[in-house]
Amino acid sequence: GLLLLLSHHTLPVSSTRPLLIDTDVDVDDLTAIAYLLNEPSVSIKALTVVSTGWVDQVPGGTNLRRLTQFFGCPKIPVGVGSDVGFTSTTDDHSAWLLPNPAFKTAVNNVFTFQSNTTNCSAPYLAPNPKGHSPLDAEELITHTLKTSDEPVDLLMLGPFTNLARAIKADPSIIDSIGTVYISGGDLNTWGVPDTLEQELQGPRFPYTAITKGATWNVWLDPYAVHYVISSLSYWPKPPKVVAITEQGQNTLPMGPDPFESADLSSHSERFKFVHDFIHSFAQCYGVGQDISQFKWWDQSAALLMVDVMNGNHSDVCTEWHTTTISMNLNNGPKFGQMFEYEDGIQMDMCISMNKTAFLTSFWGQIESDKRDECPVDNMWNIMLYPNVRPGPIQDWSLLILPGGLGELVPLGYEGLIVLFFAMVACCSLVVLITGPILFWVFLRMRSRAQSADKSQHSYMLLH
Repeated sequence: GLLLLLSHHTLPVSSTRPLLIDTDVDVDDLTAIAYLLNEPSVSIKALTVVSTGWVDQVPGGTNLRRLTQFFGCPKIPVGVGSDVGFTSTTDDHSAWLLPNPAFKTAVNNVFTFQSNTTNCSAPYLAPNPKGHSPLDAEELITHTLKTSDEPVDLLMLGPFTNLARAIKADPSIIDSIGTVYISGGDLNTWGVPDTLEQELQGPRFPYTAITKGATWNVWLDPYAVHYVISSLSYWPKPPKVVAITEQGQNTLPMGPDPFESADLSSHSERFKFVHDFIHSFAQCYGVGQDISQFKWWDQSAALLMVDVMNGNHSDVCTEWHTTTISMNLNNGPKFGQMFEYEDGIQMDMCISMNKTAFLTSFWGQIESDKRDECPVDNMWNIMLYPNVRPGPIQDWSLLILPGGLGELVPLGYEGLIVLFFAMVACCSLVVLITGPILFWVFLRMRSRAQSADKSQHSYMLLH
């Protein structure tokens, strides 16, 4: 996948950074979150399930709460999103044909998996009765951002459906975002076909497979991705974008590493759980797959986020490239791809990673016990959620006007001031032009009325 980092705020220096994680709760997501649950530099304020990815609504929320309980943070609020995205790649608008239902079923039951396969040792985690928020994912994102005393960072580990819905409902939440880290996507060329024959080559709607060059977190809801990056790029203070491309993540294949043959008896329970989970999911859930077919996808996104937060830009990423990107939404073999575009959003891309540095940092943090506490907020109490749904306009700076590329652009406070004075100038111009004319008409009507009065008076004197 591709990690995008979108930032336009200068955050206050503090020991921890508030973080909201939006995830489709795949196996790489879960181990990435396990890493962050043991990372002292972040404070996870909320977890939201994006149900247009690799997990369904109910099991996704359940699995997240099982994980937070195991890591000693059972009260982190979990909100579940809609399973209807902005994009439909099928012709009957029914349930998703993608991803593979067999894989999705395995992910749904990742902590309660039963198999007749020998030597399959999938870990079991007990249910967690706490943490389920009464707010859905869109509302929990909005509430977490708007009630925080400081900007909140977002880590996007799945399709963009939840964030797109939240921004669409209330664009002002962008002002409360610190940095957005996104895992998913890749960089391609526009590749406009020269002939009809070239355009008709390759897959077209309805799609039965992901297009070549696209990646899952973008492909599963590309219209949502387009909505998010367009909204951020058109915001009065455009965000910065930093990306780790799939090319970079391909330099982190799973497989034999220095920790695989370690004596687990000398490690913590957290280390043993993550180690067993990583080395069992391919065998237990992969339907014949081998661990060498997997990469450190979302795990690298989480670790790179922490490195960037701490100013360590070169520890894990070894090569960067800067360009501008947009989304290819044209029906055909390149649908759902990110591509270089001069009017797109600028990003600095990480295109190569140091696997040794990654493994050392990842397993070292899993093993450590540096976290002091977990956030214990009453964010699951419905009484604390006033006005999470959009109502009458309270802030006219959110007024939107047509912008480029068919987007709606929020005015912002600066734009609102300009609009106000423009309206005053227009009204003044109307008065300057029409005032003399109206005054002349008034004088003419008054003169005629006086003439009529004199004529009537003369008539009465004569008679």
